[in-house]
Amino acid sequence: MEELNTSELITAVLIHFVIPILGIVFYFILLHKMKNSNIQNPPIVALFLEFFICGGFLLIVLTSLFWKWSAIASLGAIFIFFIAPFIMLGLAIYYIGKRNDSKYHKITFYLASMYLPVITIVYLLIL
Repeated sequence: MEELNTSELITAVLIHFVIPILGIVFYFILLHKMKNSNIQNPPIVALFLEFFICGGFLLIVLTSLFWKWSAIASLGAIFIFFIAPFIMLGLAIYYIGKRNDSKYHKITFYLASMYLPVITIVYLLIL
């Protein structure tokens, strides 16, 4: 096993620890705001899925740009490109009628509906 220099260690820690921890923190901040807003049927699970998928997409991009590709990165890319679009499409369809319930429902709908076009553009750019 090769040793990492300081720059590589900082890159690895930022990509694989700091970014996911920030995503979890922002998710819980958003949950707290939704709870304080007294939203009827807040999109808790949908936002968790969107944070998970978009965070995974960010990690794949950062890994491909600044880190070493691995088998785990390949599994993440398979999920992001081939499974996640169906999950996001389902969320977009489900929240199309609920998008006017609150700003959180609207964000959930737009984030889910923009995933497929964005992932298609990224896929075409890497071909």
